[in-house]
Amino acid sequence: MADRGEDVRFESAMVKLQADEMAFRVIDRAVQIFGRSREEILGHTTYDFSPEYQPDGSQSRQKGPLFVKAALQGVPQCFEWKHSRPDGTLFDAEVGLTIITIHSSKYMQASVRDITDRKLAEAALKESEDRFRTVVTNVPIVIFAVDRNGVFTLSEGKGLATLGLQPGEAVGLSVFDVYRDVPMITESIRRALQGETLNTVVEAGGRVFDAWYSPLRAASGEQHGVIGVATDITERQRAEELIKASLREKEILLKEIHHRVKNNLQVVSSLFNLQAQTITQPEVLDVLRESHNRVRSMSLIHQLLYQSDSLAAINLGSYIRSLVPSLFRSYAIDRELVSLVLDVEHVPLSIDAAIPAGLILNELVANALKHGFAGQHRGRLTVRLYSDGDGIVVLSVADSGHGLPATFDISTSSSLGLHLVSSLTDQLEGTLTIEGAPETVFTVRFKLF
Repeated sequence: MADRGEDVRFESAMVKLQADEMAFRVIDRAVQIFGRSREEILGHTTYDFSPEYQPDGSQSRQKGPLFVKAALQGVPQCFEWKHSRPDGTLFDAEVGLTIITIHSSKYMQASVRDITDRKLAEAALKESEDRFRTVVTNVPIVIFAVDRNGVFTLSEGKGLATLGLQPGEAVGLSVFDVYRDVPMITESIRRALQGETLNTVVEAGGRVFDAWYSPLRAASGEQHGVIGVATDITERQRAEELIKASLREKEILLKEIHHRVKNNLQVVSSLFNLQAQTITQPEVLDVLRESHNRVRSMSLIHQLLYQSDSLAAINLGSYIRSLVPSLFRSYAIDRELVSLVLDVEHVPLSIDAAIPAGLILNELVANALKHGFAGQHRGRLTVRLYSDGDGIVVLSVADSGHGLPATFDISTSSSLGLHLVSSLTDQLEGTLTIEGAPETVFTVRFKLF
């Protein structure tokens, strides 16, 4: 069998012109192409080695003589033909028919090229092109290319319909003419033609597109145009605007809720103050003041959330700077006698963690001011807040006041505030440690929520 793609000339298959006879002789390479012996070929026409029908549905014995007749009339013929081998397999051939004259006698010379591989490659290429075109013409995007003069060489994609164009309609037109009223497109094309790769959001035809432009270069690196992809994001932008509007409404609503909760807690706090004015027993006054301070510590959290840009968390450091000085005023602490040191970092906490943390801070500071500095005792109150880098928040309150009794045990203490600190620490899934010397230090550690 001859190598596919090799031109085989039937130099010994020249057919002397006769009215009804086209017997021929063949060379060895022809034998290889057809897969038959010389004896099988001699005495037969080429139609004997063809299927009954050609791919276009015509009969081989009717179509073949038409090419022969045209060649006999002096018009060289070149056409594709299906041949068959003895085992029934078919192969594609490119056939040429030409009349030549040798020693005053006319002969027909036939050349055959096995083009099976070429046809397979062409079919595969066409399938690939069809697949690509199906994708390109159906996805809701615009794919385009322009040459170095800005003339469209490619204009495809379902997204073209939103611009009032059909695939391929812009080919041959200048982008600077088609989009003369959309300077963002023409300017982007100019920049891309100068070698830039860029991404822009473009408004055209009442639609919004996310457009990408990139230089189109040959294998040598020489730029000969621009290729781009544009995606219609109009509906996505509209959806985003609706979501943003909805979020703004919810933020306003949440701020209003925090504002009202803060106001209600302030009303409760004011009621405690009014009630305190009618009480003369010191023990009862202490209870009212502690309750008032607890309510105020929660009210402050809602006030900070109302004032914050984020409704998801508050800055615990800012909270401490607001709450602790107010507790100094509540307990009428002389700042000349007791100094305040605030060493606090910016630590964001969700409201679920901020409320128990705020109440813990309130109880620890109130306990230090009430007991540590009783009787005009001089000293220093230090509040520290930081995150240790492993997601653990550390809050400590230290005072240099009277100190704890040697027999102090928080589990047996009668202080409601300290029991509340222990319970709230458990709620935060944290730990509480207490040191008695040289200062009294309460330290709470919990995970950053």
